[in-house]
Amino acid sequence: MRSLASLEDYGDFDQFDFKAPWMPQEYYDLVLEFRAGMPWNSGCEFDEWCEFYEWVRMKLEEIA
Repeated sequence: MRSLASLEDYGDFDQFDFKAPWMPQEYYDLVLEFRAGMPWNSGCEFDEWCEFYEWVRMKLEEIA
């Protein structure tokens, strides 16, 4: 994970491996879980997406 300390750093970062200094670690960890579990296949059924987003909602409630 890369820390951004200057304006130049913000202009050249990987949006998929970025944690802002003010972002709590637990939220960043959830983002990583989200990306790992996301049904990327566009052929997924609506129910699969609903289950996935229900999982995300439950994880957010645990953190909040």
